Amino acid sequence: MSTGTATSSNRNAIVGSPNRYAAMVDMSTPETRIATLGNAAQAARVDASNLDEAAAKIRRDAAADLQRPGMRASAEERIREAARMEEDAERRRGQAAAYDNQAAAVPV
Repeated sequence: MSTGTATSSNRNAIVGSPNRYAAMVDMSTPETRIATLGNAAQAARVDASNLDEAAAKIRRDAAADLQRPGMRASAEERIREAARMEEDAERRRGQAAAYDNQAAAVPV
């Protein structure tokens, strides 16, 4: 059974806006900067994983829809949405790596 497609606003509802990671960083001391950069990196990794899981479910549902008469267009849109979610997940993994690199560069 089809459950509908996820939009970019639905993706943000699943994992939150990617802009929220920067707000997590506390620059007050090197120690808090390192800790909060690590927290932001972990949040981005968790969000990426959640997006990957949601995309996999959408792909499974779309594959089932491809077998149903009259559902091809819907299934194809869902496959495109899953690809967008996977791209978003990859961007968030990149953000996580950037936060990790920033944390490693903080002089203590």
